[in-house]
Amino acid sequence: MTNEAETMDLWKTSVKKDIEEMKGDIRRLQDKTLLQDQIIQNIQGDLKEIKEDTKEQLQMPLLCPFSLL
Repeated sequence: MTNEAETMDLWKTSVKKDIEEMKGDIRRLQDKTLLQDQIIQNIQGDLKEIKEDTKEQLQMPLLCPFSLL
């Protein structure tokens, strides 16, 4: 093999390795994005429940402690 061919093979190997690492990074980012989307949905659900609970509590009549005497 000529020096130029060896250099080309080394370059190709290096590029393939870099591409595989990038694919792994992309997969990890996709997983993180899915997890973050799930967390956001859970938070939105919690906020909706809090909003509903707050609305229900505001609709309840307030009891004055002195009215019980």
